[in-house]
Amino acid sequence: MALEQKLSIRMSQRLVMTPSLQQAIKLLQMSKLEVVEEVQQELLENPTLEESQSESSTAEQPEAAEKEPSEDGATDDAFSEIDYESYFQDIESEYSPRGGREVPADLPTFESTLAVQPKLTDHLTWQLEMNVSDERMKEIGHAVIGNLDDAGYLKATIEEL
Repeated sequence: MALEQKLSIRMSQRLVMTPSLQQAIKLLQMSKLEVVEEVQQELLENPTLEESQSESSTAEQPEAAEKEPSEDGATDDAFSEIDYESYFQDIESEYSPRGGREVPADLPTFESTLAVQPKLTDHLTWQLEMNVSDERMKEIGHAVIGNLDDAGYLKATIEEL
Protein backbone atom coordinates (compact mmCIF):
# COMPACT_ATOMS: atom_id res chain seq x y z
CA MET A 1 0.00 0.00 0.00
CA ALA A 2 1.60 3.27 -1.17
CA LEU A 3 0.76 6.70 0.13
CA GLU A 4 0.49 9.41 -2.44
CA GLN A 5 0.55 13.16 -1.97
CA LYS A 6 -1.36 15.38 -4.32
CA LEU A 7 -1.55 19.10 -4.79
CA SER A 8 -4.78 20.39 -6.27
CA ILE A 9 -6.16 23.82 -6.92
CA ARG A 10 -9.81 24.57 -6.46
CA MET A 11 -11.50 27.84 -7.33
CA SER A 12 -14.63 28.83 -5.49
CA GLN A 13 -16.74 31.86 -5.03
CA ARG A 14 -18.50 32.67 -1.79
CA LEU A 15 -20.43 35.49 -0.25
CA VAL A 16 -19.05 36.56 3.11
CA MET A 17 -21.36 38.42 5.45
CA THR A 18 -18.99 40.51 7.52
CA PRO A 19 -20.29 42.06 10.75
CA SER A 20 -20.23 45.54 9.26
CA LEU A 21 -22.18 44.34 6.20
CA GLN A 22 -24.76 42.67 8.45
CA GLN A 23 -25.08 45.88 10.45
CA ALA A 24 -25.43 47.97 7.29
CA ILE A 25 -28.19 45.73 5.96
CA LYS A 26 -29.97 45.88 9.31
CA LEU A 27 -29.75 49.68 9.45
CA LEU A 28 -30.94 50.12 5.86
CA GLN A 29 -34.16 48.26 6.67
CA MET A 30 -34.99 50.57 9.59
CA SER A 31 -37.03 53.74 9.54
CA LYS A 32 -35.54 57.05 10.66
CA LEU A 33 -37.05 56.75 14.14
CA GLU A 34 -35.73 53.21 14.53
CA VAL A 35 -32.24 54.35 13.48
CA VAL A 36 -32.30 57.15 16.06
CA GLU A 37 -33.42 54.67 18.73
CA GLU A 38 -30.68 52.23 17.68
CA VAL A 39 -28.02 54.95 17.90
CA GLN A 40 -29.28 56.01 21.33
CA GLN A 41 -29.22 52.38 22.49
CA GLU A 42 -25.64 51.94 21.23
CA LEU A 43 -24.60 55.15 23.02
CA LEU A 44 -26.04 53.77 26.27
CA GLU A 45 -24.52 50.28 25.91
CA ASN A 46 -21.05 51.26 24.70
CA PRO A 47 -19.16 53.53 27.13
CA THR A 48 -16.50 54.39 24.54
CA LEU A 49 -19.01 56.07 22.25
CA GLU A 50 -19.83 59.73 22.76
CA GLU A 51 -22.36 61.91 21.02
CA SER A 52 -20.66 64.92 19.46
CA GLN A 53 -22.24 68.36 19.58
CA SER A 54 -22.40 68.74 15.80
CA GLU A 55 -24.40 65.53 15.43
CA SER A 56 -26.80 66.41 18.24
CA SER A 57 -27.49 69.87 16.83
CA THR A 58 -28.24 68.46 13.38
CA ALA A 59 -30.49 65.79 14.91
CA GLU A 60 -32.51 68.45 16.70
CA GLN A 61 -32.70 70.74 13.67
CA PRO A 62 -33.14 68.66 10.51
CA GLU A 63 -33.61 71.78 8.37
CA ALA A 64 -30.06 72.92 9.10
CA ALA A 65 -28.61 69.62 7.93
CA GLU A 66 -30.07 69.91 4.44
CA LYS A 67 -27.89 71.54 1.81
CA GLU A 68 -29.13 73.97 -0.76
CA PRO A 69 -29.32 72.34 -4.19
CA SER A 70 -26.67 73.47 -6.63
CA GLU A 71 -27.36 74.75 -10.12
CA ASP A 72 -27.83 71.26 -11.51
CA GLY A 73 -30.32 70.39 -8.76
CA ALA A 74 -28.13 67.97 -6.76
CA THR A 75 -26.91 68.62 -3.25
CA ASP A 76 -23.20 69.49 -3.09
CA ASP A 77 -22.49 67.42 0.01
CA ALA A 78 -24.41 64.24 -0.84
CA PHE A 79 -21.42 61.90 -0.95
CA SER A 80 -18.98 63.67 1.35
CA GLU A 81 -20.59 62.24 4.50
CA ILE A 82 -20.02 58.62 3.45
CA ASP A 83 -17.04 56.99 5.17
CA TYR A 84 -15.64 54.99 2.27
CA GLU A 85 -12.54 53.84 4.16
CA SER A 86 -14.51 51.99 6.83
CA TYR A 87 -16.88 50.60 4.19
CA PHE A 88 -14.06 49.02 2.18
CA GLN A 89 -11.91 48.11 5.18
CA ASP A 90 -13.66 44.78 5.69
CA ILE A 91 -13.42 43.90 2.02
CA GLU A 92 -9.68 44.61 1.91
CA SER A 93 -8.99 42.55 5.01
CA GLU A 94 -11.17 39.66 3.81
CA TYR A 95 -9.94 39.36 0.25
CA SER A 96 -6.46 39.74 -1.11
CA PRO A 97 -5.85 40.88 -4.69
CA ARG A 98 -5.18 38.22 -7.24
CA GLY A 99 -1.64 37.73 -8.42
CA GLY A 100 -0.52 37.87 -12.01
CA ARG A 101 -1.66 35.17 -14.36
CA GLU A 102 0.86 32.40 -14.63
CA VAL A 103 1.78 31.18 -18.09
CA PRO A 104 2.40 27.44 -18.34
CA ALA A 105 5.95 26.54 -19.32
CA ASP A 106 4.87 24.47 -22.34
CA LEU A 107 3.26 27.46 -24.12
CA PRO A 108 5.45 29.37 -26.58
CA THR A 109 6.32 32.99 -25.95
CA PHE A 110 4.67 35.73 -27.98
CA GLU A 111 7.92 36.51 -29.79
CA SER A 112 8.31 32.92 -30.97
CA THR A 113 4.87 32.94 -32.62
CA LEU A 114 5.87 35.51 -35.25
CA ALA A 115 5.66 34.24 -38.84
CA VAL A 116 9.07 35.62 -39.78
CA GLN A 117 11.89 36.31 -37.33
CA PRO A 118 13.24 39.79 -38.16
CA LYS A 119 16.96 40.04 -38.83
CA LEU A 120 19.18 42.46 -36.97
CA THR A 121 19.90 44.48 -40.10
CA ASP A 122 16.19 44.80 -40.90
CA HIS A 123 15.42 46.02 -37.40
CA LEU A 124 18.30 48.51 -37.37
CA THR A 125 17.31 49.83 -40.80
CA TRP A 126 13.74 50.33 -39.57
CA GLN A 127 15.01 52.20 -36.50
CA LEU A 128 17.30 54.36 -38.66
CA GLU A 129 14.45 55.30 -41.01
CA MET A 130 12.14 56.12 -38.09
CA ASN A 131 14.57 58.26 -36.09
CA VAL A 132 16.96 60.01 -38.50
CA SER A 133 15.80 62.74 -40.85
CA ASP A 134 19.17 63.98 -42.17
CA GLU A 135 20.01 62.27 -45.50
CA ARG A 136 23.78 62.31 -44.82
CA MET A 137 23.27 60.59 -41.44
CA LYS A 138 20.99 58.00 -43.08
CA GLU A 139 23.68 57.26 -45.66
CA ILE A 140 26.28 56.75 -42.92
CA GLY A 141 23.84 54.60 -40.93
CA HIS A 142 23.09 52.37 -43.94
CA ALA A 143 26.84 51.95 -44.53
CA VAL A 144 27.40 50.87 -40.92
CA ILE A 145 24.38 48.53 -40.91
CA GLY A 146 25.45 46.98 -44.23
CA ASN A 147 28.85 46.07 -42.77
CA LEU A 148 27.58 44.22 -39.70
CA ASP A 149 28.04 40.46 -39.47
CA ASP A 150 25.32 38.05 -38.22
CA ALA A 151 26.46 38.50 -34.58
CA GLY A 152 26.13 42.30 -34.85
CA TYR A 153 29.84 43.11 -35.00
CA LEU A 154 31.20 45.70 -37.44
CA LYS A 155 33.33 43.95 -40.10
CA ALA A 156 34.72 47.04 -41.83
CA THR A 157 37.20 49.58 -40.54
CA ILE A 158 36.42 53.28 -40.30
CA GLU A 159 38.52 53.95 -43.40
CA GLU A 160 36.54 51.39 -45.42
CA LEU A 161 33.25 52.95 -44.36
